[in-house]
Formats: sequence, C-alpha cells, structure tokens
Amino acid sequence: MSEAGEDWAKWSVAAAEDATLASFAAGGALLLWDPAAEKPHFVNAAAEALLGGQASLPAPTRQRLNLLAGGLASANGIRLERLRLTASFAAVPVTCGSKLVSRADGRSVLAIAVQASELRRL
Repeated sequence: MSEAGEDWAKWSVAAAEDATLASFAAGGALLLWDPAAEKPHFVNAAAEALLGGQASLPAPTRQRLNLLAGGLASANGIRLERLRLTASFAAVPVTCGSKLVSRADGRSVLAIAVQASELRRL
C-alpha cells in the first residue's frame, strides 16, 4: 500500500466518503495509517490537533496499528480500540474506531477515527 509517491489525498477522500466512517467520525478526528512509514496522515484538522501535528506515535501504538492495517481491522464495520496516541507520561487511552477502507483498484488503507464526544473528553 505505501509505495513512494502514494497519493494520500485520494485515500483521504475515500475515507471521508465511507458511509460507516462518516457516521462514526462526524465532527471528530480522522486519520490514515501508513504501515510502511509507521506514521499517520491527517485527513482533517481535528486529527492534526489531536496529535499536536506529531508524526511519531508510541511504539506499542504503532505495533497495534500495523496489526490492524494488516487485516485485524474490518473492512465492513468499525473496530473499537483504546490507544495511547501520545508518548507523555500522562497520556490517556483514547477510544478509536478503525476500519480498512478500499479503493476501486482493490488496495486498502487503515482509517482511524475518534468521535467528537471522545475529543471533548480529552
């Protein structure tokens, strides 16, 4: 999935247009996970604000996201996970929804969504 020159804008559109993700993440944060680079790509401003623009996540979180991207997440529904998205000592687990989003060419990418109610809790 993550080859040089990957068009993350097209993936962002596919994720934003996914009906299941759209209803789950309405008003919340949406990002895409690049398992090859082990970094997130921000779909919206809420996701960037959630992570403070950082591209590096804690190692256990990266490992879990790689497993989800490798097929543990569903392509048909939302899988809920509690993830620590920052490496600080006071980092609290955040409830995230994950889903594999496919494009017409058959490739898929992991989308991670955080509901608006969860963002307000933080």
